[in-house]
Amino acid sequence: MEENYKKLEKLLENMSDIEEQLSPWMDNNNIFEILKISRQEIRHSNFLAYLFNPSASHKMNDAFLKSFLVHFYKRNRSIIQEQTKLSVFDIFLGDYNDALVYREHYNIDLFIVSEKNKLTICLENKIDASESSHQLNKYKNFVVKNYPDYQNLFIFVDPYGTTPSKKDWGSVTYTAVVEILSKILDEYELSTKVKLLIEDYCSMLKGDILMDDKLQKLCQKIYVEYQDALDLIYEAKPDRISTLRSFIMEALNELAEEGEIIFDENESSKRLLRFQLKELNTIFPDFPDHLVSGWNNQKSYYVEIELREKSVYTQIPFNSANSEEVRDDVALKLSTLNEKRKGKNKDNWTWWVVSRKRMTLFSGEYISELFNYIHDEDRIQVVAEIKENIEKEIIRIQKKFDPLIRA
Repeated sequence: MEENYKKLEKLLENMSDIEEQLSPWMDNNNIFEILKISRQEIRHSNFLAYLFNPSASHKMNDAFLKSFLVHFYKRNRSIIQEQTKLSVFDIFLGDYNDALVYREHYNIDLFIVSEKNKLTICLENKIDASESSHQLNKYKNFVVKNYPDYQNLFIFVDPYGTTPSKKDWGSVTYTAVVEILSKILDEYELSTKVKLLIEDYCSMLKGDILMDDKLQKLCQKIYVEYQDALDLIYEAKPDRISTLRSFIMEALNELAEEGEIIFDENESSKRLLRFQLKELNTIFPDFPDHLVSGWNNQKSYYVEIELREKSVYTQIPFNSANSEEVRDDVALKLSTLNEKRKGKNKDNWTWWVVSRKRMTLFSGEYISELFNYIHDEDRIQVVAEIKENIEKEIIRIQKKFDPLIRA
């Protein structure tokens, strides 16, 4: 343990030197870093939609769209020749100023239609996630069905130049996006505001998404020198579930202190947070000492919050403690709520889960953003938001069990 502390101490002592070496890639004035959106696909798609739109306020007309298509043609010539009737002249000499850009049209990240050129562009954008062949097929089928007389291009954009699983999809890297934008900055007279916005975007892509060669070599050098300390830090890095858990746990502790729930964090696991409600305890009391539940205690039920990578669910599991008397009692009470078990073991159950519901607050994007607030001053506000959402779930549950509570 002492040896590990010494490794971390050495890293801290040299932190100023490390920060100085990395400073060219750590510009805190970058608006995209300030807004903490560098790894969020939806934000990248929004900004790409802005760049693609010839009528947008950037005033560069179809410059980005046309340059993007030229690059796509050069990189995916065989796919275009096999899948469309487009020629090099159509791509290089086309006028795309009539193009309309749609976000999440039929769940497609970016969908572009040029009526003048009878052209559609279906673009799937990925930053950290991998592609889904099912998605790609679904999008293509939609486009071919609804735009049968158009030339249809299918483009997969990611940082790595991943070859899509479907042969009729071509690929473009974010490195190409940076190169295209850099060239536009050199060739076009843009407003100071738009120029700064594009420069910040390119800087963020190079620093966070792409990691240029010079930065990569520098990071490798630093890692070799401080490998043990950095490995210790990485091992302690919170994952999505543990980060989500810490926020919800804090909200549950506050609710317990206010007397709204009965909560002991020792009764929870990493992915299942358990608490009880006073109103339900009067209906489903603890088991007598001679009965032991599946939780290895005398609890007959819990309200559970189930944590997943991209979603959160609430549910109420009941345990029978392998007692026929308990099964009959619970079944009778739940029948009042129109809850009936089905299936082969409907009368000889061990677990009975009711009132399962997805909590709408916790989208995949919301969960991924929580990491940004672990030590941020906005953490209190985020916890308050989560607490309010849990309170809504409690009200929903109480309303469901109201006939039994009032009986």
